[in-house]
Amino acid sequence: MLRTTALPSGYVLLDGPEMWGRLNLFAAADGYGAFDEDVCVVMNAADGGFAAADAWRHDIDGCGSLTKRGTGALALSGTNRYEGGTVVAEGVLTAASRDALGRGDVEVRGGRLHVDAPVGGARVCGDYLQSGTSELEVTIHHLHASALDVRGRVTLGQGARLSVRLADIRGLGREVLVPVIGGGPIRGEFASVTVDAEGYRAVPVSTGAGLSLRLTRR
Repeated sequence: MLRTTALPSGYVLLDGPEMWGRLNLFAAADGYGAFDEDVCVVMNAADGGFAAADAWRHDIDGCGSLTKRGTGALALSGTNRYEGGTVVAEGVLTAASRDALGRGDVEVRGGRLHVDAPVGGARVCGDYLQSGTSELEVTIHHLHASALDVRGRVTLGQGARLSVRLADIRGLGREVLVPVIGGGPIRGEFASVTVDAEGYRAVPVSTGAGLSLRLTRR
């Protein structure tokens, strides 16, 4: 991590090819600048501090992938261009920007992927696969824009769960169709769908353009 956030060449102090003389500790506190190889981050909430919750704000590029393990929570908020894909194995990974999840496939094997991207939702440039008893949790900021846009295939395994929170329920009306996942046809279905919208009943609606929720006032 320290090397990927180092200052660019041209600085006087120890300007060698290994870049250890140009470390930028302030920038390193905000996470990686690049995944030059596959990265597995293990965060355990019981250890407290940054092991319980951390936020990486840099624009991360590189050819490597990211795997999130452990019970802690990690948030990504940069315009990320890493190409190796993203795997949520345990704990919570939050996509807090349009391109937080990079340019590869996204796989949620366990724990929770939390999508909370106020501007345009989050984008998956490859395939999206959710398996096991994992959870997709989305915060809907705009009633007419998908919280998660998937360019590739969407595959939902047995036991996959969906949790939806509406940032603002004003103006919902008696019935409204809220897009959740945008993309092609979805293979499989969620085992359970919960919605944090008091007074409304939610019914999943799958179409050739993704998955929406039909909210009807009780």
